[in-house]
Amino acid sequence: MQKPPFSAVALTFAGALPFLAAALDIPLPGLPRGVVLAERYGLIIACFMAGCHWGFAARRGAAHWYALSVVAPLVILFTGPSLGLLAGVFAGLLVLDGAFQWAGLAPGWWLTLRVPVSALVITTLVVL
Repeated sequence: MQKPPFSAVALTFAGALPFLAAALDIPLPGLPRGVVLAERYGLIIACFMAGCHWGFAARRGAAHWYALSVVAPLVILFTGPSLGLLAGVFAGLLVLDGAFQWAGLAPGWWLTLRVPVSALVITTLVVL
């Protein structure tokens, strides 16, 4: 597997810090704490991941890839964010990451980056 760029690794794990803060109940200036932070931030990150997947889908242009890329935020929209749902959504996003990489649409290093951060995020959601 290819090695992800350092900037991608650094920003990805920095982006996981609010999940850790929520799980450890560490206050972040101007933000809610605990479950509320995890639910709000989880929705934001699910939408961000949909954008990443949409970009991968654009490489092929097939309708099914576009449709798959927006499933996660739509599920959250219609069910409301909850910790259990978000943990499942992030597990599903990881499966989708694998599908995009398998299809050659994601960078060769994508799963090397996504597996550990997904494990971290899912763990924090389960701990909460």
